[in-house]
Amino acid sequence: MKISNAVRYWLELPISSCITEILSLPVNRGGFGIPSLCATTEKLRLNQRHKFKNSTNEENHSLWELTKSENVKVDSIILKTADRKTAMKILSLEKEEFAFDHLKQLKIQGQTIVALSEAVSKACLSKWSKALNILTTPLYNFTRKALQQQLPTASNLARWKKILDPSCPLCQKRQTNKHVLSNCGSLSALERYKQRHDKVLTILAEWMRRNIKPNHTIHVDLEAFEGYRPLSELFTSKRPDIAILSANRIDTLELTVCHETNMIKSKQYKQSKYENLKQDLKSTYKNCRLINHTAEVSTLGIMSDFSSFANQTLMASLPDNININIILSVISSSFVIYCNRNLSS
Repeated sequence: MKISNAVRYWLELPISSCITEILSLPVNRGGFGIPSLCATTEKLRLNQRHKFKNSTNEENHSLWELTKSENVKVDSIILKTADRKTAMKILSLEKEEFAFDHLKQLKIQGQTIVALSEAVSKACLSKWSKALNILTTPLYNFTRKALQQQLPTASNLARWKKILDPSCPLCQKRQTNKHVLSNCGSLSALERYKQRHDKVLTILAEWMRRNIKPNHTIHVDLEAFEGYRPLSELFTSKRPDIAILSANRIDTLELTVCHETNMIKSKQYKQSKYENLKQDLKSTYKNCRLINHTAEVSTLGIMSDFSSFANQTLMASLPDNININIILSVISSSFVIYCNRNLSS
């Protein structure tokens, strides 16, 4: 309890926040990877029980037999595994799934983490979690609260009995964490979302321009930037964010910055939107093979895999430093969006 309270104070989380399970959940699932004292005790007990069972000393082995009834759970794991290392792994996985199942049951706090586990790989989440360590304290705390949807938005404040009206002052819809960071329809919010999107697009486009394969040209939907050709050269109306032209092929990449719970839906929506993009190709390029790709970046900087696009058009995969730049850019922008959530300008 003291540890949970200390973490709650450190992250400035409300009293209702789930701490224990988030602490114990591995970093590759969005947690801190810090086992509880209870879990540590069970590992120590398993280690000792394994020594008793496999001891050549008769007294130790007798102790194992005499105390079986007191250590049913740990002993059952030992009995069904060949070695101590495997038994430890099984125990750790059981603790991990217990914490994750608890979060699954939380309608608000666990929703984002559960959605991310379905949308991105554990390796991606692990890299993202480690990148958070270079954030300033305000940004780190903001990110952690946003991940559990515990930001003090109007909806949460009303739920916590701090205010009466849960509405967004800009559009009058319920002001949830998701609403603030990606769903508000007011003109001021939409402009802030666009600025966040274009910052990510600029980072990606600059890196791609430096790493594009020979005899390929890059077209980007960014105004007033040198080094890119306009998308209007390729398309008549619909225009994805990036298109790379080779001799007989065009690969497009549509970037979406969306809420963590919408990454899969956003991908499906963009795939549907550009399904018939070939009809918008200018006559000069009608014979080119057109392959559409998407890249989803969450409001907290977690990026989906777009390696198929990179492998086809670029000489390198996305390096860690560019990934970190995107994480920092998105989190910083989302923090500004949150701080200005009630301002119309």
